[in-house]
Order: sequence, then structure tokens, then C-alpha cells
Amino acid sequence: MTDRREDRDYSASKRDLRRALEHAEARFRSLSRRSVDVAVVVDTDGVLTFTSPAVSRLLGWAEQDMVGRSAFDFIHPDDLEMSRRQFADALARPGAQDPFDLRLMRADGSFVWVEDRITNLLDDPDVAGIVVNFHDITQRKADQEALRRSEARYRSIVETAQEGVWVTDPDGGTVFANQKLADILGRSLDEVYAMTATDAAAEEDRPLVAARLKGRRDSGRDLYEVPVVRPDGETRVVLVSASPLYEDDGRYVGSLGMVTDITERKHAEELLERRALFDELTGLPNRALLHDRLRQALAQREVTEPIAVLFLDLDGFKLVNDSYGHAAGDQLLRQVAARLRSVVRSADTVGRLAGDEFVILCPGSSHTDAQTLATRAARVLAPQFDLGAVATHVSASIGIVEVTPGQDAHAVIAAADTAMLEAKRRGGGGHVTFDQQVAANASLRLRQIDDLQRGIDAAEFILHYQPLVQLAVGRGRGRVVATEALVRWEHPERGLLGPAEFIPTAERSGLIGPLGEAILHSACRQAAEWASALDAPPCVAVNLSARQLGSDGMVRTVQSALHESGLDPGLLRLEVTETTVMEDVGRTARIMRDLRALGISLSIDDFGTGYSSLAYLTRLPLDELKIDREFIAGVTAGGEDLEVVRAIVAMARALGLRVVAEGVETPAQADSVTRLGCDLGQGFHYARPQPADAITALIRTTGAE
Repeated sequence: MTDRREDRDYSASKRDLRRALEHAEARFRSLSRRSVDVAVVVDTDGVLTFTSPAVSRLLGWAEQDMVGRSAFDFIHPDDLEMSRRQFADALARPGAQDPFDLRLMRADGSFVWVEDRITNLLDDPDVAGIVVNFHDITQRKADQEALRRSEARYRSIVETAQEGVWVTDPDGGTVFANQKLADILGRSLDEVYAMTATDAAAEEDRPLVAARLKGRRDSGRDLYEVPVVRPDGETRVVLVSASPLYEDDGRYVGSLGMVTDITERKHAEELLERRALFDELTGLPNRALLHDRLRQALAQREVTEPIAVLFLDLDGFKLVNDSYGHAAGDQLLRQVAARLRSVVRSADTVGRLAGDEFVILCPGSSHTDAQTLATRAARVLAPQFDLGAVATHVSASIGIVEVTPGQDAHAVIAAADTAMLEAKRRGGGGHVTFDQQVAANASLRLRQIDDLQRGIDAAEFILHYQPLVQLAVGRGRGRVVATEALVRWEHPERGLLGPAEFIPTAERSGLIGPLGEAILHSACRQAAEWASALDAPPCVAVNLSARQLGSDGMVRTVQSALHESGLDPGLLRLEVTETTVMEDVGRTARIMRDLRALGISLSIDDFGTGYSSLAYLTRLPLDELKIDREFIAGVTAGGEDLEVVRAIVAMARALGLRVVAEGVETPAQADSVTRLGCDLGQGFHYARPQPADAITALIRTTGAE
């Protein structure tokens, strides 16, 4: 009985143990199925003896497809060598190894990145194998690769940027700098990293830079120019665009500065500014600066303070030019300027108005003082002028105006001009003071105005056209793409007259309005004829004077000319001089926008002779800049003219404007302006002004080449 009971007790215990084991196995299988991590067991040869159910979810392999195969069959070829080393290390020492990354092959042939950890449990009798746990890190790898590429792109951009990049801490210490910054500062990168932003500035500017750095957190983005001194002593001007830097938590950590070397640009701007205010040939104040100083003197004039203005025109200057050439004429003008400067006070202004016309502004000078100065000027001009190969004498006709209350600058200059013309009428070489008698003698000029009016009414004015040719290398080079309309007067008694013979009178008299309207209508009719007769008709450019551009009816006049001729507006270009624009930029911009709305194009003529400024150019609806012929004349010498032309072309490119080089006279000049990037060329090198039928033949010839 006892033995039978013991057998029953043993059987019951055995059943309970089997049930517990089955329950534990079931619980293990359930947990394994729900486990996120993948676990496999391999033997010492790397053969898989167990895979968790998560293998199928991650790799797509069924358990029976993996167990019994080498684990290395499922590893990416590029990761095999590293995996074998890791496995060998695990065999050599029990316990867990450091994790490592590798790629495993999915059932569909693709690969997945996993983080792998090998644990040697060969000594554990319950496992007796190598346990490998791994989990999917594909997204992490993708994020890391994206970050790596982003950082590589950023570093590539920074290292190849045309600007210096300077990251500084709150105290100005260098955190990061690129090679371009080192080049700008004339230092090595190691030197830049060892310095602060303040160290780079000129000594007198260091307090300014230090203050800007200190206030960067509060001031935000900052833009300023500052000189920097290189180790060799050279000073460069840089433009700094700086912004504060913050961490993700909002903590201020320093500044990011973009540094651009603008030394050459500043030099070019200074050249342009000087060209805008001073005569290039003589170095004297030009028309614009003279008028400005006269306006200031008039505005500051007290009732009892006299002001005198002398207007000088050389007698016989045209004969010097015609006999000895323009080079001799230029040399004469320079010597005249020097002699006139030698006889005036420091408070006086000697300026060159135009050609051989000079003006002396004398604040605080009475009529008697002015006459005395006129006598001294005549005396200093009397000695012979040595022009190198030749010598000559010239005198000057001088008009004097004692300014009266209520006069404006233009009226004063006009009165002095009238007095000068009276001095010429009396034989030249003397001076005349403007008075009522002189005004009466000006009636002669009124007769000239009457003659001009008669010529306009009789349609005696005709147009010649000067071509503008394409300069770009390649197909179409040398082709005539535009023409400029230039007026001539077929005078019944004096023959064919150039514009210098009548345009000044037209300007002074106000007849430039009706004359300009006649020119515009004639040019539009000719352009329409070319449009119907030629496959590639040229655009026709017409010059507008300051008086025309300021007219309230200018837009209606252009509309009328286009309508009457039937011309496509795209074939009409209107040109205005830079000095005309600057008389009233706001009003000019409004009128030009109205003109542009008609579909025509607009050009700035004689660019570089006025107040050349990027600021005013951005306000105008322009298509083209025509570089003044004075710059083109000196472009082959490689000096300031070359740099000014290069700066103008760069400025035009930034604004999307076409560039015309006018006054191209020689092959060398043509080659220079082409290499500098000018789009079109105009001048005697290509063709002189010609009647319309000659231009037609020229266009057909160049278009066939």
C-alpha cells in the first residue's frame, strides 16, 4: 500500500512539473512573439540554432529558413570582415561585447541597418551558445547620413563662398572662419583663429567694432563698413553683415559675420563721384558742382553781401583744335585752368562749364572787384601757351554779372553768358558787365531764335542715324541692332548744320520742345519703314532734353508719334542724360514709368558724368546704360577709365541692364569694351551718322554676315 501511494505521489509531482514547464515555455513563446528586439542563438561555428519570432517581422525570413544556416549568410558583404572579427572576439571571452552596427539582408534582398550586441553564453548550460541581440537602426542611420550630407554641403558652401565667414563668441573670439576670410585679412587661418574680430580693425575703429560686438545681442542684425589692416600694413575696406547666434534653448552664443572686401568698389565709387562733380580734363568743378555752389551762395547770401559771377569763353579755341588737334586743345585747356586758379582767392570757385567755357564764382565781391579780377584773368592769359610742338596765344571774352536779389542760379549763368557773347561781339579779349544795354544787344540772339522757329515750321530739319552694333562673341556679332537718331538742319543759306549750331539756342529759347517733337515723329516714321522692309529691323533711339522730359505732355507726345507712325513700341528707345535725371529724380522716375508703360525702352546717356549712384538707378525703370565717351577714350590706357568702365558694367549686370559703349573710335577701344562685357558699341569705328537709306544698306549687309 505504501509503495502504491508513493508511486501515485511521484506521478502527480511529475505531471505538475510537466505542466509548469509547458506553461513556462508557452509564456516564453508569447513573450518572444511580442518582443521588439531580435534575438538569435548561434553555435561556435556561427550556425543559427534559434531565432526569435521578431526575426520574421524585421527581416521577413521564416524561422525554418534561417535555423541551420550560417549567420554570416545574412550579413552584407561589406560588413562580413568586421562581423567575423566581432564573433571571434566573442568566442574568446565570455559575457557581453560592445555593440556594433551592421547590415542584414531581408528576404526580399534589401538590407536593414541594425545595432548588434554579441553575448558569449557557451558556459551557461541553459543556453550553451552565442546569443546575438539586435534592433533596427535604419532610420537613425538615415538621419545620420542626412546630417552628414547637410554638414558636408554647408562646409562646401562655406569654404567656396566668395565672402568671408566669421563666427565669434560673445567676446569676439573666433569660433569658426573660412579660408576666404583669411585671404581678405591677409592672414593664415591659424592666425585668424588666434585673434578677435576687434583685432582686425584699424586701431581708430576698434572701439566701434567692440561696441557693435557688445551690443549685437540687443541690436540684432547689423550692416556696416570698416577698414581692416593687414599684417603688411595695407588697409582694405570690408562690408560686414552680422547677426546674433542663439542655441535651441535661446541662449546667446555669439555672432555670425559675412565679410566682403569692397575696397575696389569703394575706389570705383569715389572715382565716379569725382567724375560727377569735377571736370576730368582740368580737375576743376564741373557744371553740376558750379550750379550747386552758386545755389548755396545765393541761399546763404545776406542782403548786403555782393556776389559776382564771371563767364569766360576762349577766343580762337576752335582754331587751335582744328589746326593742332584735340590733344593740343586739351593741353591748352589744362594750362588755362591752372592760370585762372592762380589769380583767384581761396573763397572763389573756378569751374569748367563746357568746352572752352569757364566760370568764376566770387562770393563777397563787388562789381569793382569783379572787374579787377577780369583784368587779372586777361593779363594771366596773355602770355604764350607752350603746347609742346607748337606755341599759341589765346584771349578770353568775359561776361560779368553782379547778382541781384531774386535771381536763381540758371538766370545768373544765362546773364553772364549773354554778357560774354556781347564781349565777343565787340571783338573778344575784353570783359562786359551785364546791363540793360547788353540785354538789348541780345536781340540778335532773338533773331536766331526766329530763324530756328522758321526752320521748324518749314520742316528743314532732317535725321541722320548712327548704328549701334552687337559686341558679343558668336553668331550675330557686328550686326546692327539699333540706331540713334541725330538731327541736322538743312539751312537754306548756311547749308547743312550740325546740332552744335542750333541745339543750344533751341534749349535756351524753349524751342527744343517743338523741335524734339518733330524729331520724334520723324524717327518713328523711319523706324516703321524699317520694320516693314527688313527682317530684323533696328530699334531707334531718340534723345530727350531736360526740358522735354519735364514736360507734362511728354507721354502724350510719344503716344501720338507711335499712333501716327504705327510703330511697334518695342522698336523705340528714349535716351536721357544722367544729369537730366538728377535734376529731379522723383519726378523723372514717375514720367519714365509712364513712358515705360507704353512699351518703349529707356536708356541713360552719358552715364558716369553725373551723380552716378546705385540708389537712383534702382528707382528708374531702365533698360540700358550708355557709358560716356570720355571713359571709352581712355579705356585702352589701363588706368582709372578702365576701372570705371569695369565698375559700370558690373553695376549694370547686377541691375539687369544692357551696356552700350559710345564714342568707340579705334580697333583697340572696340576690343577693350568687348572684353569688358559691353553689349553694344557705337562710334566712328563702326560707322558715322548716315542718312536712312545708307543705314538700310548697312543693316542688310551686316545681317547677311
